[in-house]
Amino acid sequence: MLHYTPWQQAYETQGLEGYIVAITQDFLQPGNDLSQLLMSLEALEKQVKAHTQPQLAPLFSELFAIIRDTRLLPMIQNKGFNLDFFRILSLLPDNSTLSATTQTQNIQRQLEQQYRQSQGMDAFVVASILYLLDYFTGIPKEQARTQYVHRFGAINTHAVIAKNSDLQWFGRICHNLFADVDDALAVFDNALYAKDFAKMDLMAQKASVLWVTSILWNIYGQETNFLATYERYKELFYQAIKKNKTELAFFMHFPLSHIYLNLTHTQDQWQKFNDEVEKPLSEFVVRLSKKDKELAPVKRQYDPEKRPLKVAFVYDRIVMNSPFKVLYSLLKGLQEQNSEGHYEYAVYDLEYVEKSASDPECIKMITDLGIPYTSNHNLIKDSRYGLYYSHFDKCKALRRKIIADEIDVLIMCNNREQFNFLFGTRTAPRQLYWSHGSAIYDVNGIDKRISHILLDRWGHTFENFTVPMDAETFYNPPRDPDAIARERAKYPKDVFILGTIGRLIKLESDEYLETVAEIMKQHPHTIYIAAGAGGSDYIRNKVKELGISDRFYFPGFVDPHIYGHIIDLWLDTFPLQQGESRSEYASKGHGVTLAMLQHEALIDRKNRIKAWLVANRESVTKVVLACGVDVDYIEKLWIEKQSKYIAVDVRDYICKCTTLLKDYIKCQTEFSESVSVHNKLKHMSAKLSTVEFFSKL
Repeated sequence: MLHYTPWQQAYETQGLEGYIVAITQDFLQPGNDLSQLLMSLEALEKQVKAHTQPQLAPLFSELFAIIRDTRLLPMIQNKGFNLDFFRILSLLPDNSTLSATTQTQNIQRQLEQQYRQSQGMDAFVVASILYLLDYFTGIPKEQARTQYVHRFGAINTHAVIAKNSDLQWFGRICHNLFADVDDALAVFDNALYAKDFAKMDLMAQKASVLWVTSILWNIYGQETNFLATYERYKELFYQAIKKNKTELAFFMHFPLSHIYLNLTHTQDQWQKFNDEVEKPLSEFVVRLSKKDKELAPVKRQYDPEKRPLKVAFVYDRIVMNSPFKVLYSLLKGLQEQNSEGHYEYAVYDLEYVEKSASDPECIKMITDLGIPYTSNHNLIKDSRYGLYYSHFDKCKALRRKIIADEIDVLIMCNNREQFNFLFGTRTAPRQLYWSHGSAIYDVNGIDKRISHILLDRWGHTFENFTVPMDAETFYNPPRDPDAIARERAKYPKDVFILGTIGRLIKLESDEYLETVAEIMKQHPHTIYIAAGAGGSDYIRNKVKELGISDRFYFPGFVDPHIYGHIIDLWLDTFPLQQGESRSEYASKGHGVTLAMLQHEALIDRKNRIKAWLVANRESVTKVVLACGVDVDYIEKLWIEKQSKYIAVDVRDYICKCTTLLKDYIKCQTEFSESVSVHNKLKHMSAKLSTVEFFSKL
């Protein structure tokens, strides 16, 4: 439907030329609302498309000259600014005859001087007006927008995008300025990184990166298109290391890890990142530690008999996600078995503010266990500068704190520059890498690798332990049945719901999506719910190609404790599998899970379980008797019953899914019972084995 009635009537009665004349006349009337005119022109042209007609280029050029002279220039002279001008920029034909006038040239010179003297939002507004002037005076479009990004890309992002709602108006600019995210990234690269990055001061360099990683990232969504920045950012990272620009080198680890590790999901991809980013930074850290006495390795030797032994865990954020649930459950179990005070546990929080601030409620859960908590961000002097703090100073501040606290065993993860730095500078007598998924993280200073998941396949040796998950707190908290029913009502009735809950990047596997499509084609009464945060463009395009897009739903971030009662069959992803989210789902007693066995053959799994039961029969017997069963039942449960829900390849995955669907009620009851027993056994045995494991660090 056309949005501006007089123009619509002119188009219908007088044709395209009369339509343009009517628009021109309305812009000449000073009493007509400018924003309404600009919005109407944008909306109308999406349908009429007169600007695409080559023969109408002279008329459009005349229209834009009138808009410039009667609307834009008076606004500039009155020190005004109207974002709605951006709505019509794509309407100017490429063969426009617009050109500069003496008046526009004089105004442009004045504005350029004003821009050089301005900062923050004032500088952004002047840069935007200069761009409009460029556009309305016939400057080639590519040149105009490259110059625009060059101007505002060095401005502090916080001064322009002060709150989340500001992303809306800036998003409108982007959608009018760029064809898509690929176009946006290409212009940013050309305007900011290709030639002039080294000439900028440090704050401008950071701003130029943060416009992409913090602003465009949130406007366009976390799509794999952003991987296009990896090679350029890596080049800037290498240059910083080569020139000993320490702060820039540590800062550049952020965009590299933030984008690459959020958008990749295989060990091979993570190996590439480790080789190309982590190892060069690690070698740089070692060189720094040799030159700076403050960064010299700790001299204390590790003494496992020391009491109390101080054990610290370093995490990137303390928020209600799967890694936190694992950490909290582990600490709770360790504290319950620490009545004699042989150990002192501590948590150091990097506060990865680029992603989100830590959650005060989660922090309180840690401190309520009697465990000291330290915020890395609170240790630095420039935390008030938002994302423009010193990354290197933040690393050093945390190291000083850990050394002052005389930590004996430092347990860290991967993916942030602080981990690399703390490992490489030998911050504690004993340093352990705790993997939550990456089997290939390898930097200087790692003494041992541990994990609560099986990871030995990729070359490094991991010592495994089991976490006594706090199921009561995390796995099945109560939810209002009416809330569940309301959410279920959003989907078709009389369908069987397949799905997963977690980061959408884990679904970006062609093999997995093709397997799901085959299952759904064989069972037309099914739909799939892909619940979770992250970019969905790749998945949407793939399921459309596979012919199942009308049965594929993307609700976004959801309450897993509601959707755990909505999804009937959890089709676990592969090759990157779900972690705690699958355990949470299984524990609710509503549905069934099907997973792909990847790290070992079925017979190897069987032999491993049998061997473990034989080796630990005495301790296992005590635990299983407390659960009201015997060891033979556990062997049958783990080897026979659970094998129904584990596939060894794609064909087996599809076949077992069909079996589960055909006999769902029976399988659901059996699955629920086996999960209940399994969780009790796992929790009781984990408490004992984890304490023993951590006593031998």
